[in-house]
Order: sequence, then C-alpha cells, then structure tokens
Amino acid sequence: MGGFGQNNKNDGDSNSTRASDEANTLTRAEVHQSLENLKKLVIAAESYRELTSKLAKTTKQLGKCFKEYGDTKGMDSTYGKLEKDRFKSGSGSSSRVME
Repeated sequence: MGGFGQNNKNDGDSNSTRASDEANTLTRAEVHQSLENLKKLVIAAESYRELTSKLAKTTKQLGKCFKEYGDTKGMDSTYGKLEKDRFKSGSGSSSRVME
C-alpha cells in the first residue's frame, strides 16, 4: 500500500510520465509573457466591446434621424418638385446634380 505522494505504477511508466511533465512545464518567463499577452487581449476585447456598443447606438440614432428627416412635412412635395423640374429641363433622371 502506497503512502501519500507515492505512485503505484511501475518505474518505467513513472519515468515516461515525468519526461512528458517536464516537456510540458513552462519557465517563469514564459508564464509571465503569457499573462502579459492575456492582459493585452482582455484590454483589446473590452475596447472592442465598448466600440461595438457605441457603433450600435450611433447606427440606431442615425436611422432615427433619417426616418425623422424623411417624415418631415413637405419633403415629398419638395423632392417631387425637383424631379419634375429636371424632367422639364430635359436633363432626365439619369443625370445627378453635383454640389
């Protein structure tokens, strides 16, 4: 019966396990570098989340403004009048007025 910390496996298996454990161990510098990179990743993810949230709010606000602008009284009659004037002048609908 083995005590605490003793391995009941034969010595051959124990040596191969130790070799694989040593191959998988990280140095202090590697762990430190991994933590630094993880911190940078978390900061970038937080920034990305904030920007996507801000973009969603701005997009919603822009859509609302376009809707309100389109719903403004007289917009249809003004736009329609401008189109009719262009047809009368012979410019047609294919040409656009550049400002």
